[in-house]
Amino acid sequence: MSPLQITLIILLCTIIAFVSGKIPFSIISVGIILALIFTGVMTPAEAMSGFINTNVVMFVAMFVIGAGLTKTSLLDRAQSVVVRYKDNLPVLIFFSSLVAGFLGCVTSATATAAIMIPLLVGISAEIGVSRSKLLYPTMAVSNIATAMTFLGQGASNMTWSEIMVKAGAEHPFQIWDFTIARIPVLIIAILYMVFIGYKMMPDIDNSKFHDTVSSTESGCRLTPAKEKIAFVIIGLTIAGMLFENVIGIDMYLTASVGAVLLVLTGVLSEQEALLSIHQPTVFL
Repeated sequence: MSPLQITLIILLCTIIAFVSGKIPFSIISVGIILALIFTGVMTPAEAMSGFINTNVVMFVAMFVIGAGLTKTSLLDRAQSVVVRYKDNLPVLIFFSSLVAGFLGCVTSATATAAIMIPLLVGISAEIGVSRSKLLYPTMAVSNIATAMTFLGQGASNMTWSEIMVKAGAEHPFQIWDFTIARIPVLIIAILYMVFIGYKMMPDIDNSKFHDTVSSTESGCRLTPAKEKIAFVIIGLTIAGMLFENVIGIDMYLTASVGAVLLVLTGVLSEQEALLSIHQPTVFL
């Protein structure tokens, strides 16, 4: 068989594996790499080259930047808005979706889930509403918002731009193109969830859920001094990335410096920084 035929077979197997939902994405991604190597379609150096791609380096660094942002009081302020409207379900869904959308933009759907689930489970138990009425709309919105910007998982957007350019596209994507394209979809999704979607969610009694989800610990928040440091570092990092052409420093370098500074200044511990990197996304 020709390399093209082998590649198409690997692609078909990949699609089937993704659709089945029985194999983790990271395992599928590694399988693709190994399959391309063992079949001779690509050399090991070619198949592994993505791991040293500057765009991959950039979005790994942006996971760390997003983690630093979630440790600031910005998250507490967002949560306080959600709690304020806990007695009005449509309004609560609206605000929780906005918060989830914001967090999805700056981190990833996975990180958003880790932050929002304990909060929403606690609220649902307190007001006597099935948690399914809150969790699904919020998580659906966070998945739509993920990768809207160049923060968090969205830093991988420019990788797709590079792939399209190599495939013959005349113009690369700009940093805000993904945001502009996704805004209408996000607005429609939020409106749908607020007025229609939540009514269609299963009304499962909370007592039937057996889990150990607890409230988010408040002790992980930053001191006022460190929070100011975090905002300065994150702000300068984002500004440096936006004005890449002006300052002449590549975005991946700016993002990497920002991530390192968050650890050096104590905003994030080394462990927190490493845990914030979503490994399946890196492999994918």
